[in-house]
Amino acid sequence: MTSYPILLVEDAFGSPDFLRTLFLPGPFAPDAARSGLEALRRANDHPYSLVIVDVDLQCEPDGFETLEWFGRLFTMPAIGISRQGDADTRLRAARAFPSAFLTWPFEGHELLELAAHLVARHQAATTPRSEEH
Repeated sequence: MTSYPILLVEDAFGSPDFLRTLFLPGPFAPDAARSGLEALRRANDHPYSLVIVDVDLQCEPDGFETLEWFGRLFTMPAIGISRQGDADTRLRAARAFPSAFLTWPFEGHELLELAAHLVARHQAATTPRSEEH
């Protein structure tokens, strides 16, 4: 079975562990970073298949900036998540151009299905097709 490395960027107490546990039974190999800077450094050294960024990060760069940097520097899909569902948060997230955005609370299976879809779509778009003979 293929394992897809994913990066979870979350600084709230307990959330990285919850997300990591959510992804463990499936085809994903989750890794966690507690700041945007740590996440960018890890992604520079490791080819992740997906990144999930809590846009409510309380460090520099904040979650919105981290999400935007991932979009500028890497080709992997990025999902933004937030505890805030207000219009301002959604607008800031949209300006960071994530592949998707979810607001807590959401069902774990929603995130798993979205992650699987985005990884499969990215794999299909970046894997060279073999020529038919």
